[in-house]
Parts: sequence; C-alpha cells; structure tokens
Amino acid sequence: GRVLTTYQSHGGGKGPAGLDLMRWRRTVRPGDFTEWTPEQTFPVGAGVSYSNLFRLGAEGGRIYNFHRGLGYNPNYLVSTDDGATFTYGGRLLRWPRPVGEPLATGIDGGRPYLKYVQSGDDTIHFIATDDHPRAYDNSIYHAFIRAGKIHHSDGRVIAPLSTTGESTVAPRDLTTVFQGDAQHVAWMCDVHLDRAGHPRIIFSVQRDGAKGRGVRDIKIDGQDHRFYHARWDGAKWLVHEIAHAGSRLYAGEDDYTGLAALDPQNPSVVYISTNADPKTGAPLVSTADQKRHWEIYRGLTADDGATFTWTAVTQNSTTDNLRPIVPIWKDARDRTILLWLRGTYRRYTDYDLDVVALLPRL
Repeated sequence: GRVLTTYQSHGGGKGPAGLDLMRWRRTVRPGDFTEWTPEQTFPVGAGVSYSNLFRLGAEGGRIYNFHRGLGYNPNYLVSTDDGATFTYGGRLLRWPRPVGEPLATGIDGGRPYLKYVQSGDDTIHFIATDDHPRAYDNSIYHAFIRAGKIHHSDGRVIAPLSTTGESTVAPRDLTTVFQGDAQHVAWMCDVHLDRAGHPRIIFSVQRDGAKGRGVRDIKIDGQDHRFYHARWDGAKWLVHEIAHAGSRLYAGEDDYTGLAALDPQNPSVVYISTNADPKTGAPLVSTADQKRHWEIYRGLTADDGATFTWTAVTQNSTTDNLRPIVPIWKDARDRTILLWLRGTYRRYTDYDLDVVALLPRL
C-alpha cells in the first residue's frame, strides 16, 4: 500500500546532476504521504527517460520500469523487492537510426516512442512508433507482454522478452494499427483498455507535409494535424479520423500537438487539445483577445469510436490549454479527474504553465 515514484532529468545539464539518471523514493508507511525514504539513483551510465512502472501480481509482485535507455531504445528495469532496488532487465525493441530507409527523412532518428497500459495482474499492452516523427514517416503498432513473451494483438507470439541488452524485435514486427506515409505521419497520444479488456488508442497524424519532410520547411510543416481513434475488437483494428488537431505547437517540432487523452473510466469519452474547430478545422480565435488558442474539448462516441460529438471544456481563453490527462481512478463509482496545462508553451525547455484540474463532485 505504499507509493513508489521515479523521476529524472531529460536530455540536458540544467536539471539535477546526472544526465537521465533514474531517481526514486518510496513512502515509508502505507497511506501516509508525509514521509519518504531517501532518494536512490540507478548506477551512472544507465540512462533512463520516460519511466513507466507496472507491478505484476502473477509474477510475484515483480515491478517493471519500461523506459528509454540503452541505444535510445525501449528497455526495462526490474525490482523484486517492491522498489527497494532495481536491476537491468533487457531491451524491449531494437531500432537503430535508419539509413537508406524509404520512410526515413534523414533528420535525427533511432528512437521509437512508446506508451503502456496494464491489464490485470499478468499483462502489459504497449503501442509504439517507428521513430521520432521528424525522422521517419511513422506508423502505429501494438503488442502485449505476458508470461515473458511479446505477443501480437491477436495473441500470436512474436518473440521472448529479451533479457539482455540486445533485441531481435523492431517496431514493425508488431501488429500494425495504422500505416504511415509522407502525407500521414503518426505519433501516439494515449492508450487504455475498454470494458472488454481490449486496447483503445488515440493518436495524432500530421497531414500533407510531404513537401517539407526532411528539409523543415517552416511554412509547410505541421500546419494540419488530425486526431485518430483506434479500437481492437478482438479480431482486427478499427481506425477512424475523429477530429482536427490544429497546427504544431512551435516550429522545429512540427509534430507537437496539444495532445489527447482517453478516459480510462469511460471508453466512450476522449479529451483533446486543439487550436482548430474539431469538426471543421477552422482556427479557434478567442473573442477575449482576438488570438488563436488551444482549447480543451470533450468527445463522446455512441458507435465505439467511429464518430464523436464535441463539447468545449474551455473556450475564448486568453492563454493556451494543452496536454489533457485523465488518471486511472480505481473506484467503483468511476469518477473522472481531468488535468491539463494552462499557459504559454514556447519550447519543450521553455514554458510558463500551470497544472489545472476539473474535479468530480464527491
């Protein structure tokens, strides 16, 4: 019943000493968040970014920390003592910087992006891109881990989970959810399970940017993003474009959007951040300051994700509303907390943002 938290700096020397050095602490007593154990760090040289913690009861309570690590690829750490210590587990996927790949842009590369969600006591689902979208015309893939093996969406075994620093599995070896190309470049936003235990995904797609791919044309790249919804129905993936996501957040990261989130308590609900009308794509210009801003919308589907109706959560703002998150609330009443960032986002290292929330009635 105690809490384990991990955190680290990312990609630069402005934060705490130790580049991408995993740090963690635990609460001393269950239910008491006022006292924590001393900070621990993973050995120097083992870079860790984007930590994702899961505890599997079917494996005796083993805790996994899936992260970006060796080779800028997804790896995992393991703890068998409730987070008191961690050891290196292995590399999940292998994807070196692509050379001569038809879908590669020639800019950067060699770093898949992943998101994960746990199912019961024995399974971890994950979705992946090929790479950073500036480096590759990304697709979206899915697989799940159970009993030490990586499986396709339909349960077929792909390969054993690697227990070394090498892996034979690349993102494209997983089940393809969405096939990308130069005019449809994908990046995931969120993944959760519906009431049948099947994964649902929301992701963004940069549209019509082929002319600027690989040359970073500031006038062309990142001006038209869309949100897509994907649902596994037990036999196949059903994928639909559901909303306009607007323009990029800033030039140079032309695939950065306001992002979107699924409600894990209600699979019929999604939240998006967009600076365009979700249905028409028209720019959202605030009547308060006559400027274009990102606003939060709530989407509701009555046909399992094929179409959505949209209701504004914020509107006519004087600042931007970005990156909604709906935490998992393990409660029979299925309450929903909606969190997002409000303020100014100039770059990923330069922002002035508050964390704000809409809380449920108790």
